[in-house]
Amino acid sequence: MIPILLYHSIGEDFSGPLGPYTISPSRFAEHMKWITERGFTTLTVSGLQQALDRGSGLPRRPIVISFDDGLADFVTGALPILAAHGHASTMFVTTAGTWPSSPRGLAGRRTMSRREVFDVHEAGVEVASHGHLHHQLDLRSRRAVGEDLRTSKELLEDLVQGPVTSFAYPHGYNRAATRDVVRDAGFTSACAVRNILSDERDDRWRRARVMLTRGPDMPALPEALGRAAELRVSRWNPVRVAAWRGLRLVRTRGRPLVQVTEGPPVDEPESTEEEVVR
Repeated sequence: MIPILLYHSIGEDFSGPLGPYTISPSRFAEHMKWITERGFTTLTVSGLQQALDRGSGLPRRPIVISFDDGLADFVTGALPILAAHGHASTMFVTTAGTWPSSPRGLAGRRTMSRREVFDVHEAGVEVASHGHLHHQLDLRSRRAVGEDLRTSKELLEDLVQGPVTSFAYPHGYNRAATRDVVRDAGFTSACAVRNILSDERDDRWRRARVMLTRGPDMPALPEALGRAAELRVSRWNPVRVAAWRGLRLVRTRGRPLVQVTEGPPVDEPESTEEEVVR
């Protein structure tokens, strides 16, 4: 089994639509300490894929730590803790939120500037793509998805002056056509959500991740991974998936559930990150 952890915001602001997906730095530090004490080897998403492609075997007790959206509190809330433990990580950046001069926000939280994205890359974090506009990609045409992915990939590669090979679907939403476009865009793997553990046989175009949330029943990290292990048997149900996709299309008409905003971040209408497993 290969746990791939998914975090969003690491900070003390639990308000707004990202409140349930925010974990305090102290709780995040507990998670990272536990990973260290249990002897896990942390990998980036691309590092995991490279190891699997080589077929040379994974390191002892592999685990991947990933973050979605490219929120600025990663720099202050998560990066120092990751560095203290020497843990590798991957940041999936929503590129429309990156900014050269005037701050931008996503779901009421400030996003990283382009300089901060570069600094994160220089600190050893894998910078990867979360799309450009945070669209529900499974509701978009192939052409629209392709344009969004190309814009994101080109912007990030220009920022880090190197290849960007990993992708994560906004909200985890994807379908076969979406995955084909991701592959054709030049990525080598993609992450979904699914809240189950990944393994060596997992589909490289929708790797399973375990999302960590702040809710009142949030278990400690070992309990969260235990739950994910129990759910390892696929719950994929095509009827349920199609029904949920249709409902989202009617409710949102395909618009992003959260949008990048110019200027000081403001709260947006509440939305859900829950994924129906595909």
